[in-house]
Amino acid sequence: MAVALVTGGSGFVGRFLLRELVVAGYQVHATYHGERASPETPPDGVTWWPLDVVSPAGWRTVLDGVRPDVVFHLAGLAHVGQSWQDPHRYLRVNFWGAFYLMDALARAGFRPRVLLVGSAEVYGIVRPEDNPIRETQALRPVSPYGLSKACQELLGFQYYQAYKIPLIVTRSFNHVGPGQHAGFVCADFASQIARIEAGQAEPVLRVGNVEAVRDFTDVRDIARAYRLLVERGRPGEAYNVCSGQGFSIRDLLQQLLGMATVSIRIETDPRRYRRVDIPVLVGDPAKIRAHTGWVPTYALRQTLADILDEWRQKIR
Repeated sequence: MAVALVTGGSGFVGRFLLRELVVAGYQVHATYHGERASPETPPDGVTWWPLDVVSPAGWRTVLDGVRPDVVFHLAGLAHVGQSWQDPHRYLRVNFWGAFYLMDALARAGFRPRVLLVGSAEVYGIVRPEDNPIRETQALRPVSPYGLSKACQELLGFQYYQAYKIPLIVTRSFNHVGPGQHAGFVCADFASQIARIEAGQAEPVLRVGNVEAVRDFTDVRDIARAYRLLVERGRPGEAYNVCSGQGFSIRDLLQQLLGMATVSIRIETDPRRYRRVDIPVLVGDPAKIRAHTGWVPTYALRQTLADILDEWRQKIR
C-alpha cells in the first residue's frame, strides 16, 4: 500500500483529496496548522500531523515519521485579493514553505513523487489570442499571490534538476464547490443569497468586478486530477488543471440568482475590486487529458447548486 502525505489536509481541496486517496487505497497521512485537525469530520484512516510549513524541524519530524511514497503539497495561502494586504506573509508561507519541504527531502535522501500545487495566477495578464492558455505561456504574475506561486514553481524545478526529486507542478485554475469559505466568489455570492432568503439580510447582493472571465472546475474533479497526476503525470512537467471553458463572474451570479427563492437587487461595491485584475484566465487542458485521461465530470450548474444548498443548510 502506497503511503501518501497531504499537506494542508484540513483545507478546502485537502478534505476532498483525503477522501479520494482513502477510496483509492492509499495509506494517508495529512498535516494541519493550528489546534484542530479538520473543521469537518475527516475520512476514517487518516493519520494527522501538526506542521508549521516554515519550520525546518517540523518538516523533518513529519517526513521521518511518515516516509511517504507520494507528497501532495497543498498547504499555503490562497486568496488573491488578501495577498495585497500582506505580500510578505504570502511569500513567506507559499515560497519558504515549499523550500523547506524540498530541502528536507534533498537532505533526507529519499525521493517520493511530489505534487507541488500551484496556480494559474502565475500567467498574469495574457493577450486575448493566447486564451485558452497552454503550459508554454510565459509566467508574468500580477499579484503577490501569483508571484509567490511562480517562485514556488521555479524552486521546485530547481530541486527536480539538482536533486532528482520526481516533481510535478500544477497550474490550477479556479476551483469551486461545497466547503469553500466566503470571500471566494461563488461561496461569497451563495452565502449572501442564503442569508437574504433566511431574512437575515436586506435583499441586496454586493459584488465587485463581474466582467472578469475565469475557468471554473469542481473541487471534487480537482481532487481526482491531483491523484491521477501523481500516478500518471511526468516528473519535471507543469500541468494546467482546468475545464477549458470560460465563464464571466456575471454568468455565475445570474445562475445563482436564478436559483434564489426571493428577488434580489445587485449593488457594486468598490471595496471588492482588486488592485490589478486579470480580464480573462482560461486554460487549455489538453496536456493533462493526454497524460492522465482526466476530464471533469461535474457541470458548473450542479456545482453552484451544491454550493448554494450547503450555505442554506449552514444558515438554517
